[in-house]
Amino acid sequence: MIFWNKNNIVIMLLSFCYPFVVSINDTQYDKQDFYSKYSMSSWNLASNKQKKSMLEDYIKRESAVQEALSLGFDLDPTIIDRFSDIEQQLLVNFYYDEFVAKPLVSLEDWSLTSKHLNKNVEVKHLLISHRESDLSQKNPRTKKEAVSLINDIRLTLNADLSLLDSLILVYSDDPGVQRNGGYLGWLEWGQTPMSFQSSVWGMKKENLSAPIETRYGYHLAYLMNYRDSQYAFYDSSSYSYETTKRSLGLVREDLPGAALSYENNIFSNDVTLHQDSFESLFLLLQEYTSSLSAGERFVFIDFLMSLEERFLLFSFNEKDYGVRFFINNILKQNPSRIPDFKTSDDLVSYFKILILRHVVASRAINSGLEKNTFFVKRLNVEKARFLYDFYLKNIVNSVEAPDSVLINEYYLNNRSEKYFIPEKVRVRQIRVKNKSLADSLSFVVSKENFKSIATNFSINRKKEGGLMEPFERGKFNNLGEGAFLLSVGEISPVIENLDRTFSIIMLEEKINSEYLPLSKVYKRIESLLLKEGQENIKKDTFERFLNNKDLIVNDEFKIYFN
Repeated sequence: MIFWNKNNIVIMLLSFCYPFVVSINDTQYDKQDFYSKYSMSSWNLASNKQKKSMLEDYIKRESAVQEALSLGFDLDPTIIDRFSDIEQQLLVNFYYDEFVAKPLVSLEDWSLTSKHLNKNVEVKHLLISHRESDLSQKNPRTKKEAVSLINDIRLTLNADLSLLDSLILVYSDDPGVQRNGGYLGWLEWGQTPMSFQSSVWGMKKENLSAPIETRYGYHLAYLMNYRDSQYAFYDSSSYSYETTKRSLGLVREDLPGAALSYENNIFSNDVTLHQDSFESLFLLLQEYTSSLSAGERFVFIDFLMSLEERFLLFSFNEKDYGVRFFINNILKQNPSRIPDFKTSDDLVSYFKILILRHVVASRAINSGLEKNTFFVKRLNVEKARFLYDFYLKNIVNSVEAPDSVLINEYYLNNRSEKYFIPEKVRVRQIRVKNKSLADSLSFVVSKENFKSIATNFSINRKKEGGLMEPFERGKFNNLGEGAFLLSVGEISPVIENLDRTFSIIMLEEKINSEYLPLSKVYKRIESLLLKEGQENIKKDTFERFLNNKDLIVNDEFKIYFN
């Protein structure tokens, strides 16, 4: 989705270079945008029906965002504030990736990733492990024995590659080999160890690799096929950033230390922390919490808003930052996420995170990061997600609650099927364990003595004289069916129950069906009609988007749309 600013001309020009998926009201959406929301791997694995659903969902969302922009939703203060938060968070994340994490990646690894990220490969492999391999089930062979064995297997396969599948089943130590026959499927760059992928991605189709060593042992890889990855459709700026992201997995263990070192450097050299202010602030916080009445909950933002004094907490770039500077950010935080402040150091740690976000975001802007195409595109994706949700909530909330006339009309039309107390019966039961006793009792039982016989012979409800609670149709199987066939005072023949007991019943009372009063179901109907109205407006809106005469679906995707 395009949010117009001075960078969007570049993005618009790029759309002519990369295949579009759909065009909505003369705005083209390319494969990069589509695959950033529905990954190419998910798309390739989806059935035709699922692809239709994904494509339609994409059209609905992008159309909704267009309409929201045309209605000026992006000028709403709530939206503007949220967009600002999204941008700041992305600036922080992207700055760390580019300027803290990326320097840890070797130029060789980054270049290899850049070279191969645009391709996915379909691979099967044969693994020979050894006693030092990182597998749960260790093979006792030595590394030297493993090397000798895999070389022998390779010589055999070089002579006759058709033996690959059978040799995989016989020799491979891959734990899943009996299930997958060594088939690894379609792989993206970054999913396997560098030694493995740097060898495989450089191979030709339908070729066998030399032995490749990883921490799992020695592999022979067979390249079955290859195809473009989703990154093949990315512009150069976004491709470069994704190269960095995929390379970071190689230095994953070094990332926390690098981030900590960078942050410590900021507070050592660039940000001045005013410790005296924090200690004074902490004393006031203690006084505030001790003044709360029993059972009153401490709310940190209430404490900060109650302060009359303006505490100077940090200085950065010749600017001072007090408590008031952070109020807006703290207001947006879930109160349950705010920590307990047991010491002034806890208070310092909390505010350090807030000032750090501001400092890093400022540095990102000074570096020109927000002007990069990859940043603009990602920012627009995140904005569109929020704008879509906001738009959907808006149209749903535009539906008025149904008035009493509609509710009464719905009640009258549906009370016979939905809003009634069903017909019930109340019976007495004589229940015994064998049929012969039941047959004997059936000869002597009458309306006058039914209660006393039930009291003397029934295996349940003796104290109640066999009287059961009222029940509706569909209860108690044969007994229940029989009860609704009787007239009041009439006695049934012997009924066999599912638990192999036997019953005789007498109908005591028929309770006629009656309508529930409207007052009892008014709120239920009101809620139901409101929900129906909300679903209908969503359905009508989405159908309008899908039937838009200015909607064009690329031929490659059109087969999943009609």
